[in-house]
Amino acid sequence: MPAGTESGMAFVLVQHLAPDHKSILCDLVRRYTRMQVFEVEDGMRVEPNSAYIIPPNRDMALLDRHATVAGALRAARPAAAD
Repeated sequence: MPAGTESGMAFVLVQHLAPDHKSILCDLVRRYTRMQVFEVEDGMRVEPNSAYIIPPNRDMALLDRHATVAGALRAARPAAAD
């Protein structure tokens, strides 16, 4: 977008990583955008012209411009039987 232009949209980024992998996505996105970038917190209101990143190892839902974050803490898939 041209400098000084706002999209009027909110961007939600979902990164699929191993449950124990530390994400640096917030820091990376902040380097390349003028938008505010947030790691989503439960109950956070989603605003236009901002980017929201799901916390590691969590499930997230959006309803009426609010984020709900649930502690997924999913276990790794069991290994296949020999």
